[in-house]
Amino acid sequence: PESSPVQVASQPARHARSDAHRFAEVDSIKALGILVVVLIHAARSPFELGASQVELWFANVSRFAVPGFFAASGFLYATRGSVPFETTRRRWVRIAAPYLVFTALAQGLRLWRGEGPRTGSALADVLLAGSFGPWYYVFVAMLLVGVAPLLARLGPRAFAATLGLGLAAQGWFEVAYHANLNLFWHVRNPLLWLAYFQVGWLARLAHARLVALPGAQRAGIAAARATVAAALFAALAF
Repeated sequence: PESSPVQVASQPARHARSDAHRFAEVDSIKALGILVVVLIHAARSPFELGASQVELWFANVSRFAVPGFFAASGFLYATRGSVPFETTRRRWVRIAAPYLVFTALAQGLRLWRGEGPRTGSALADVLLAGSFGPWYYVFVAMLLVGVAPLLARLGPRAFAATLGLGLAAQGWFEVAYHANLNLFWHVRNPLLWLAYFQVGWLARLAHARLVALPGAQRAGIAAARATVAAALFAALAF
């Protein structure tokens, strides 16, 4: 019998995509996310006094940007084979090298302004990506790179179970974080982001099967996704 999208996680296959093979869908998600992140940080935060209704509205409807980046990473990292430590090390270095350079510049800027470390310790600023608020992304990205080899070792049932738990945890933390974590730790909580990474991972494993579907079925799936996206957009916007 034909395998389900989750079951392909346990089937042997190539370890990694060719660098020459690009996915237009992923490139589009990343490009749109980059543009939206720039706009997000150009506007006032919803946590700031004086934020306009337009800024509050935009803060709600633009919340797909960071989840989109993590889903894209999961898509591109997904494999049905093992992930060698050298691959993980190379990914960590690719993130950490520019991060450490700009963290040194950020710490120098804070000293020049007469400001202390944001976390109370320069070492904690570095380890927790705390020099500037938006750098939480680096902290979470490093964690997800470390999680990728574990996901690659999961069988289909274990993957499905962890995805279900991840979605439940993400929803709970998204709704209830005010009562449990301050904002600094909320955005650095890997359980807030893991499910997006896993959804992207699963999408990659099912990609070949989806592409092979007849055009009418692909159009129906696209229409269903668009309907869900539109419903979510309307709920956030109003």
